[in-house]
Amino acid sequence: MMSRTHRRLFVIAFTILLMSGAAGAGAQEQCTAASLDGSYAFQVDGANVSNPYLPPGPFAAVGRNTYDGKGHLGGSIVVSANGSIIPATYTGTYTVNPDCTGHKSALLSLGLVVEFDFVI
Repeated sequence: MMSRTHRRLFVIAFTILLMSGAAGAGAQEQCTAASLDGSYAFQVDGANVSNPYLPPGPFAAVGRNTYDGKGHLGGSIVVSANGSIIPATYTGTYTVNPDCTGHKSALLSLGLVVEFDFVI
């Protein structure tokens, strides 16, 4: 059986332990360019209304991004644009914010620059 003093110390210690765990669980993850390192597949689709490099109408694409963990990327893509199949490669740069959002810019072998915002 615990004395009243021991129970109080136990409750105080337990409360401190819970509070420290809650503070750690609430801490936000910190991302950097190193958070993206390796190859990742992607798929996009939509409708082209203004890109002069693609015919107007529906498009879909699949590809692979390879990130170096230092802010540079490269990859390949195959686009189906209104029935035309267009393969391309690209290189570019990316930035990652501490809140794990980011931005990338890539120059396709077709001469087109594309910009994307992303979340890790």
